[in-house]
Formats: sequence, structure tokens, C-alpha cells
Amino acid sequence: MALIAFLIALYGIACFCEGMDIFFRAVHAVMSSYPGMLITVAAVAYLTYRWYRARHTA
Repeated sequence: MALIAFLIALYGIACFCEGMDIFFRAVHAVMSSYPGMLITVAAVAYLTYRWYRARHTA
């Protein structure tokens, strides 16, 4: 019974890793494009600004 549970856990971990690989490939495709970099820089700047404002207005 423990062997079956171990094999199912390995299968689940393998599926998770495969899904993460697909996700990171998609993120890499967006991040390596010029519009993707601009959107990322804008999002990080906005979130940093919001964090700074929230931290210093309280």
C-alpha cells in the first residue's frame, strides 16, 4: 500500500513539475519580448509606489 502511495506521489510531483515548466516557458516568452519588459517594469514601479505610499502615510 505504501508503494502505491509513493508512486502516486511521484506522479503528482512529476505533473506539477511539468506544469511549472510550461508556465515558466510562457513567462519567459512574455518577459523576453519588448512589450513584456515594459509592462513588467511599469507594474513593478506601480507596486513599489503603492507600497511606499502605504508605508509612509500610516
